[in-house]
Amino acid sequence: MYIHSRGHAHAWSTRVLVALAILLAPSLSFAAYPVCTVRQQASLDFGTVSGTGARDASAYLRVECSGDTNTLISTALFRVCLFIGEGSPAGIAPRRMYNGTDAYMNYDLYSDSSRTLMIGTPGSSHPLHSATFGVAPRATYYHDFPIHGRVRAGQNLPATSAYKGLPTNSMVRYSYGYVYTPTESECRAGTPGHFGGAGIANFTWSGIHARVANTCRISTATDMDFGTAGGLAAALEQTSAIRFKCPANTAWHVTLNDGAYAQAGRRFMNAGGKRLGYELYRDPALLERWGNTRATGVSGIGTNVEQSLTVHGRVFSDPAASPGSYRDTITVTLTF
Repeated sequence: MYIHSRGHAHAWSTRVLVALAILLAPSLSFAAYPVCTVRQQASLDFGTVSGTGARDASAYLRVECSGDTNTLISTALFRVCLFIGEGSPAGIAPRRMYNGTDAYMNYDLYSDSSRTLMIGTPGSSHPLHSATFGVAPRATYYHDFPIHGRVRAGQNLPATSAYKGLPTNSMVRYSYGYVYTPTESECRAGTPGHFGGAGIANFTWSGIHARVANTCRISTATDMDFGTAGGLAAALEQTSAIRFKCPANTAWHVTLNDGAYAQAGRRFMNAGGKRLGYELYRDPALLERWGNTRATGVSGIGTNVEQSLTVHGRVFSDPAASPGSYRDTITVTLTF
């Protein structure tokens, strides 16, 4: 009886041990493997561009990579790669922003501050924008990927609306191993490193932003010189030029005031208190007076290149005019 009892007890304890092994096995298989995530939304703002010259801006994308929480595993050796998709509007080399109405702004994104290494899309052949580092078990490492942007020079850009690009399908691919750091090819393809793994961290953009300066500038307003006359038995005529530049599609309006010596809506030149009547016109026929109201001014649309307006002038005949050097000053106003 005693021997039988021992055998029975031994068999029962064996069954319990087997059951415990089954219950414990799953807990041993759960381990938090190395992983990378993007900790912020991407954004790049070029601010206000001139419309003709290049404009640079830079930003950073923060990536967080964690080591294995299973302390039996050694330091994970990472290679992390940044890819920026074409998005909307589509295109790369150049990429494009859209103002929502009638124009696109070309720009590029680079991995280096000298702006020679363009950041590619997933699957592109552009130079890889990658970083390598090791992350110890239960540790966290942060890497900031620089993103250097440049709006291309020489663009004919309207200033009607702000520009925006949204590079969708942007991602960080990462590969890690425990014997060697994964190669660029492994990271580009998302292939695990030696005894390691790989993954993708997608991220979104709040947008690529820019605005065009809605600024018009007068470059020249030439003098109108009627020369020297022996008398004013006949009228004298002359022209001058106003040259200016406005962004493409910017509506502008040019007016002329009545001068320093005007009386009753008529322009006069002055020479020591003596007056000489003259007038300024918008047309060669000298029928449309050029004044200081919207109805009597000249309007047009900017082209982002210099534009020129001709001012037509006439000194009225005045046989009784006294000799002298007559002058007046006119203010040119460019409204946009």
